[in-house]
Amino acid sequence: MNDPCLPIEAAQRRVLVRKRLLACSARIESHLNQKLRKEFDFTLARFDLLDEVARHPDGMKMSEVSSRLMVTAGNVTGLTDRLVAGGLLLREPDPHDGRSFTLRLTPAGYARHAELVRVCDGWLQTLIGDLGHSAETTLLHTLTALDTH
Repeated sequence: MNDPCLPIEAAQRRVLVRKRLLACSARIESHLNQKLRKEFDFTLARFDLLDEVARHPDGMKMSEVSSRLMVTAGNVTGLTDRLVAGGLLLREPDPHDGRSFTLRLTPAGYARHAELVRVCDGWLQTLIGDLGHSAETTLLHTLTALDTH
């Protein structure tokens, strides 16, 4: 296996970075999705929607959720339907725009979100190990910069 720390051409290095990012992402998402399905009859997509809305206690427009999660409006509608039916999410008409809806977590939604965050954190610790606060912070800043570039 090639040592990524050895000097390599910039283009090769960027290709390797892309491949490593995709491999890590796919491995983590697959593992979390399997565990959520098996242990909670839940999906990672539903968890991601709950997590996004939980960060906005005043609610979020469905179009905003779609943009932040980088999925189609149809995907958000389907996920929202299931979460509303499960009593975890409220879908309220926007008083200023009759064509859009605002999403808010219910008390049960906040409780489920907190439970899933705790459990997923344990799984993530197993998957990625303890990088330490400094390395995790650096990685988060680097990925955020990459995402906004």
